[in-house]
Amino acid sequence: MKLVSPEALNESQRSELEGYSRFFPAGSVCVNVMLGPEPWDLRPLLLLLGKVHLARFSMALSDSLARSVTSELEGFSVLCTAQQRAQLLPGQGRFMLIRPYFAETLKDELERGRISSARERLDMAHGLIRRVAELSRRSLAHGHICPANIVRDGADLLLIDPFVGTLHQSSDLYLPPESASGKPPEPLADLYCLGKTLTTLLGESLSAPQRSIVEQLILPAPRQRPRIEEVAAVFGLGKLSVPDPDASRDSLNVKAQKGSGRLLRPGAKAPIDRNTDRIPEQSTGNGEVLRTDAPKREGSWTTPILIGVATIFAAGWIIKDRYPALYFELTSRVPMLAAQHSAEYEAEWASRDRTRMAVVGRAAVIRREPAAINTIVNDLIAGANPDGVQAALLRVALSDGWREDLTPVDKHAALVFALEGLVPEGRAQIADTQTLHPGVLLAVLGQSSLKHLPNDLKNLPVDILTRLPAPFGQLFSQAKAMGVAKLGDTPAIGLAQIVTGNASSEAFDRFLGSEQQAGLTLAKVSLIEPVVSASEATASELLNVLGDRGGDIATLIHWFDLEDLAGWGSAKAADKISLVLGNLPQGALTVAQLSDLLMFPLEKVRIEAAGKLRSVFTGQEGERLLATLTTPASGLSREQIIALLSALAVPPESRIPFITAWFNLAPPADSVVLVLLSRSHVDSKDVFNLEAARFLRRANWNATPDILRLLARHPEPLARVLAYGRLDPSVDESRSILLERKGLEKDETCLRVLQERLASFKKAEPAQDGRKG
Repeated sequence: MKLVSPEALNESQRSELEGYSRFFPAGSVCVNVMLGPEPWDLRPLLLLLGKVHLARFSMALSDSLARSVTSELEGFSVLCTAQQRAQLLPGQGRFMLIRPYFAETLKDELERGRISSARERLDMAHGLIRRVAELSRRSLAHGHICPANIVRDGADLLLIDPFVGTLHQSSDLYLPPESASGKPPEPLADLYCLGKTLTTLLGESLSAPQRSIVEQLILPAPRQRPRIEEVAAVFGLGKLSVPDPDASRDSLNVKAQKGSGRLLRPGAKAPIDRNTDRIPEQSTGNGEVLRTDAPKREGSWTTPILIGVATIFAAGWIIKDRYPALYFELTSRVPMLAAQHSAEYEAEWASRDRTRMAVVGRAAVIRREPAAINTIVNDLIAGANPDGVQAALLRVALSDGWREDLTPVDKHAALVFALEGLVPEGRAQIADTQTLHPGVLLAVLGQSSLKHLPNDLKNLPVDILTRLPAPFGQLFSQAKAMGVAKLGDTPAIGLAQIVTGNASSEAFDRFLGSEQQAGLTLAKVSLIEPVVSASEATASELLNVLGDRGGDIATLIHWFDLEDLAGWGSAKAADKISLVLGNLPQGALTVAQLSDLLMFPLEKVRIEAAGKLRSVFTGQEGERLLATLTTPASGLSREQIIALLSALAVPPESRIPFITAWFNLAPPADSVVLVLLSRSHVDSKDVFNLEAARFLRRANWNATPDILRLLARHPEPLARVLAYGRLDPSVDESRSILLERKGLEKDETCLRVLQERLASFKKAEPAQDGRKG
């Protein structure tokens, strides 16, 4: 980030800064400007009351979004963020955020190596988890928690610049996938950011359980991420209090009231003092103070209002008893008509007694009482799985990808299906399944048992689910192209179970079908691979199913088990599935594993593995070596290839014991010749070439003229001696090789052997001529 003085700005930047300056706090002075990545992204440093503050401006937003965000940002000012002030810039669709300036962030500290202690890093991780939990309790989301937005204030961690990265749709790797929408973040986004930041902060020091839950935090689907309480437990922080149900963002009828503490915005009305029934003093803007201690006037206008409110509530109760469906519609739009929370319902539901829970369920499903609905939804969305309730069904139905598009009828239907085990009579509340949102139908199809799957849902066309947002719609579109026609078709049910997190061996068998044609099976596996790879347990289940089906695919899978020489036993199941599909996995593979893949049955994998190994074995000799080993004629076993490449990957000064161990595996002599020739551009100090020549002196191998010609030119002297000794000067082709090398050989020992071979031929010539005479 470049820091310049205001005088150093160009004309357009100076004009931009002047436009911002009228919103600076009174008495502040701009001393420097940080230049962001975009022309409008100027970040003035303001000297205010003896301290330096940084001003951040948003990009141009819609007026409604800018107003909403400005109000939302005030909720952070009483929490774990640095003290800040958010202000809407009238008429510009922007907001301004002013906070203290910090010269160093956690990112700077990590890059400069100032946090070397593992204990200090873990303490910071604990503090960060508590910060995220604190935001979650208030139903607030920062949206871009990352080392660059974390600063230390003594022993405390502070978060800076909430919302900014999310709203600007930055490409930062710490931002969750859902941030691409440009909307204000949801609390589940912070879980993704937390996972990425913990990975950077703790790295290899993560224990196995910690690494597992961190990997779950960065799953692409927000609902797949674990709760912050689970993360805290794994990191040894004990039990954290769960978010306040009154602030739940996932209620069917009540929007979350985010942020309990609000700063007074410029131009906003001052809050009422509930203890005195007075409004605090306010400035009129011209230096005068508006006094608010005048006595209240009774009975002039309050009585009609109270009568009107009472009438509305009375009408609401009448409608509730006689027309529950209409009451549900009204209360979803006018929440004040009904109580939103009930301590009695919460106690009954929390008892986990099915009879008592059914009472709350009937109140929610049959009478559609918001208090009962909120009690159930808040509990299930928070991750509870009570007996007799399809909690996962409701969570899928209310997924972030389509929750905003659901109608009250859709939400009520989702609740009916989820509570069918407790309130079976509620099924009659759903008049027409076909009119429900595809997300609700997907949840029912994927989370209901087959025997409880509604008959009217089975006959619906699969086209309905193709309208779902990515990636679900595309998955069912491709399934349709493979012949799946109705939602009741077995492959459609299996696919729905897989993509909604209900994957099992039965689900995979349903989707893959009984067809043993390898091409079609691999096409189906390729279709679900992105979904399956998100969970190692699910990937392992699929791998087992494919291995049990037999055929060519099972042969590929069992290839990993025949010889576990490269650590395939500990490799990820998702990586093995990728290899079975003919693709090198995205994750890092060891040199041993890449070496082993040079013998994999699929040619595409062999070629890609060789390409990866080229970064290890560079140069012409590496290219020739890998070309030799990837041909079936190499004659080496998997073990010998792994051992050879692992030995050659070691620095030259440390190779001797590994090279010796390789020759102890008794590789075929003809294979050793091929490897030796492939390394003909390595200088004479190479340990492998020397040992290979020694090995060949004691072995039988196919010494063709072409091979001997190449050996005679090899940089390893012992290899040349080997060639000279096997060349027969009585044969014209061999003699020409020796004569060619006579004028080129520089090594005295090699030259002596060469000359002796030629001399033996000359001695034999007179005897042959005498016999002829």
